[in-house]
Amino acid sequence: MKSNEDEEEPKIEDDKKLITQSPALQYQLYSQNEDLVEKLKLLNYEKGYASVPGQRPISRHYFVTSSTVGEQFYLFTTLSAWLIQKAINPKFVKPQEFDDPNVIVSNILDELRRKEIVVDFAPSKLKSGYGEQCLYVLNNLADLALIADGFSWQRAEPVVENDDELDIGLDEAELTELQVVEGIIKSDVDIDAWKLEVEHVAPLLKVNIQPTDWRSHIEQMQHYRQAIDNFLNSAKPHLINISEDSAKSLQRITTREKHLNNQLDNSIEKFHINQDKMAELKEKYREASVGIVQRTQALQRICDDIDQIKEQIDEESHRSSDGAPILKIKQALIKLETDIATMNVQIGVIEHFLLQFQLKNRVAFSIHLLLNLFVPIFTSSL
Repeated sequence: MKSNEDEEEPKIEDDKKLITQSPALQYQLYSQNEDLVEKLKLLNYEKGYASVPGQRPISRHYFVTSSTVGEQFYLFTTLSAWLIQKAINPKFVKPQEFDDPNVIVSNILDELRRKEIVVDFAPSKLKSGYGEQCLYVLNNLADLALIADGFSWQRAEPVVENDDELDIGLDEAELTELQVVEGIIKSDVDIDAWKLEVEHVAPLLKVNIQPTDWRSHIEQMQHYRQAIDNFLNSAKPHLINISEDSAKSLQRITTREKHLNNQLDNSIEKFHINQDKMAELKEKYREASVGIVQRTQALQRICDDIDQIKEQIDEESHRSSDGAPILKIKQALIKLETDIATMNVQIGVIEHFLLQFQLKNRVAFSIHLLLNLFVPIFTSSL
């Protein structure tokens, strides 16, 4: 028994492979759509569903290929809602045009799961409004609606035919075909009346979808998304090259900056040392300047005292008539003025010396600083 079962399992697998690889598999959706239309006719959907404004009967291959995404999705959801109301939940709310498609699809699949129908595909597959998944949902809902109406499928009973009657029927059919071929085919339909009827019925067969409906823009969004992806794929290599070049340039700049910092460390350190020395010299100059000011003030006081003494001498000269003391005083004053002039000269020499010393220090410091800054850069550039 086990050997027979083992032999049957490969046969079943081979049959499945043949089915999945069959060339006729691509036409399976057409057959499913035709079965759906027949089931809907049994449910009398022309009066129950298609009679509502905004809804219409579907063609035999309507849900097989994509035509208008918004219209197909709307008809799919409204037809599913009508079947759910008949088969599962009479209180199921009919979806509107501006409802969230994710919520609509989720509600439809929840009703299927309540009836323990397997749903092994992503809900997003139903947003297109056509395809295998949509036909799967509609066929299952139609089967449930037929069961709810008490409809049951029965096998067809074979009809026993009499061979003689069959031969007679074939002869009559051949004669009828010959008569039809020999006769002139004419139509009994008035062409003008037919055109008027078409013009009258054509507006009723259209589904009016507002231009603001998001479903009418899905194809446009998909086109733009494809264009963006194409532009991104073409621009991505250039962006990667720019990014790599920028990274390399940044790395070179960072390396050069580190190199310059290493070269200028000694110069900067020397600059700080010279700056400290300059600060010390400025402090000494300030102290020396303070001494000069003090001496100048002392000199000014002495000059004031001398002026007072001169005034006193002048007053005494008027009182005294003796010329010898006055002569000595005049000589003393002349000597004192000579000493003062000598002291002024010495003070001027000291100020000049200090100023010259300060200028020499500044020039030497500036030359030394410039040499330390530019000589390494000049040598590195060479």
